Amino acid sequence: MKLTLNGKEQEVIELDYEIKREDWNEYILLDGGSVRVRLLVSKIYRVLDDNGQPAWNEDGSPYFAITSGNVVVSKG
Repeated sequence: MKLTLNGKEQEVIELDYEIKREDWNEYILLDGGSVRVRLLVSKIYRVLDDNGQPAWNEDGSPYFAITSGNVVVSKG
């Protein structure tokens, strides 16, 4: 399967996963309100290099891509 990442079409492998935890990020606004945000991952991909091998970022970490959505709740 191919995805366009940073303007370049790259081969990826979709990975199976199980959810360990999906926490909320909470922000208090200076006007007294609050915003809560939660990232919901729907798919995780391992990006492959031009030789079909797992790709690595410049810092040496594995290169993954995700598809996700956000849930936003605000008060105030």
